[in-house]
Amino acid sequence: MSGLFTLLTVVTLSTGPFILNTFIEVAEGKESFKNEGYVLAILLSFSKSVESLAQRQWYFRSKLVAIYKKQLRLSNAAKMMHSAGEIMNSISTYAYRIGEFPFWFHQTWTMSLQLCLAVIILFRAVGSQQSHRWW
Repeated sequence: MSGLFTLLTVVTLSTGPFILNTFIEVAEGKESFKNEGYVLAILLSFSKSVESLAQRQWYFRSKLVAIYKKQLRLSNAAKMMHSAGEIMNSISTYAYRIGEFPFWFHQTWTMSLQLCLAVIILFRAVGSQQSHRWW
């Protein structure tokens, strides 16, 4: 599930430059349909909201799984031998360590995806500028 939220985060993160580039073209007078600028502004706002929510869910689910699994491992005897503060400290340390794993694990494949999307965005931006050469 965290991988799905990671993918959603990367995709929505990458849509911003496409929308902004299209918005610039609309501002230059290359409007495809009436009120396209308003649609693009709403789409950009929606995209950024989805990006934020997906990223928060990704982080939240990573931490939640770590805390839940640690809590399940504690026996009743262990819970009685240690104070609530000791248990909470142990769980929070464990949750931090385990919660960081999905983040760094997903970074391995999202970096490749982000790089590919950045190259596509760059080629699209440079390609649209080729038709506007002044020399």
